[in-house]
Amino acid sequence: MTILERITSIQGRLTTGFALVVAIVIGLWPDHDRPVDPVLVGAVVTAALAWLFAEIGGEKKAPSAHDLKLFQEINNALPQAELDFLIDQHFGDGSFQAPASDGIGIIAFWQGARFEFVDQALNEKWEATRNSIKKFSSLYALNTFVFHDEVKWRTVHPTHGDPENPETFVQERIDKLNTSATELYNEVNEFERYARRRLGL
Repeated sequence: MTILERITSIQGRLTTGFALVVAIVIGLWPDHDRPVDPVLVGAVVTAALAWLFAEIGGEKKAPSAHDLKLFQEINNALPQAELDFLIDQHFGDGSFQAPASDGIGIIAFWQGARFEFVDQALNEKWEATRNSIKKFSSLYALNTFVFHDEVKWRTVHPTHGDPENPETFVQERIDKLNTSATELYNEVNEFERYARRRLGL
């Protein structure tokens, strides 16, 4: 084990912290009038810097294999093409091709411990994102319909509706889908950035 590894270990952090306390007591404790001793001040400063370095560089627990696997499963369920669909698709189009994958719909039904991260901070972030995925999945299912019996094509417009001049309720449906899709795209990307930092990827 190198010197840096020893200092930043739990034992090293405790040792440097204790050394700092001792240095302060011996070097700077105001028990009587006396001139400031540069050597003692230097010892306190050195101990303080060693303790600070130990705390900043303290041991970081490696991510669990489960968390790494779950993060990969999320990425597999939400390929880039599906994320691009969220940000690029305008739901007011007369019809549109549904994404080839349905990761959002799949994740919406995930439940139980196997879909939770061991890392509590990461799991809190994931739970918020997963709730947003569930909400969008429901919104999409309720407000889009198969277009002319073509299963791979969807529309938000009623059979005899006019895509060029939609009814008020249809326009509200379009606006809600567009806004929710953009918000979900941003949230998923924010979660992925956060997860990569927490998992050291």
